[in-house]
Amino acid sequence: MRAIATSLVLGLSLWALPAAGQQAASAGFTADTSGVSVDGGGSGPDEGIPGSLVVGGELGGIFPQPFSELGTHVVFGVEVGYRLPMWEQRLEIMFDAGYSPPGNSFETRRADGTYEGEIDQQELHFSLGPRGRLNAPSEAWNLTGALGGRLFLLRTTSSGSKGGQEFMEYTEQSTQFGFFVALGGEYNLGPGAIFLDLDLGWADLPHKITGDTSTGNIAATLGYRFFLL
Repeated sequence: MRAIATSLVLGLSLWALPAAGQQAASAGFTADTSGVSVDGGGSGPDEGIPGSLVVGGELGGIFPQPFSELGTHVVFGVEVGYRLPMWEQRLEIMFDAGYSPPGNSFETRRADGTYEGEIDQQELHFSLGPRGRLNAPSEAWNLTGALGGRLFLLRTTSSGSKGGQEFMEYTEQSTQFGFFVALGGEYNLGPGAIFLDLDLGWADLPHKITGDTSTGNIAATLGYRFFLL
């Protein structure tokens, strides 16, 4: 009987050892890997593509001379856009607002004296249209092109004098619809991109002070666009 009991104890001990070892190994594996993050296999978003919301500002100069007698002046503006998810976000719908006060001054000598005059043209515009990019936004360099409609809010003021005697000041206002075409370049820097744009804008300017002319101008601006969200 003692031999049989001893055999049973040895058999149970040998059977229990693998199970205990397996449990210990399992417990050790869980403890060792509790702080290790698991890679999702690349199913998340591509971190190389910037955010879809675009917010920017720009400052530069406006050159109306090819279209009218107004002079060079400063121009500045702000913009907001959304890059569509198609085509690797190469297509953006953009809206911008800009302001510039180009003007002109002149002096005319006549037999009865010297006449001096000044014209100030205040132009506030709102633009809406698509902007396309040649490369994916994740590339360091990019070429951009945009076109669309532009609404101009115009205010023209004229003043003058003769021999130190000032004339009455006149003001005209109008709202005109036109268009714009823009080409530019971008360089990704920080949370967005620095850019240089050349913009052609045009609308009628049927004011008596300026004559029947246009708001046509070429603007060169330097700015920065944030890529958010």
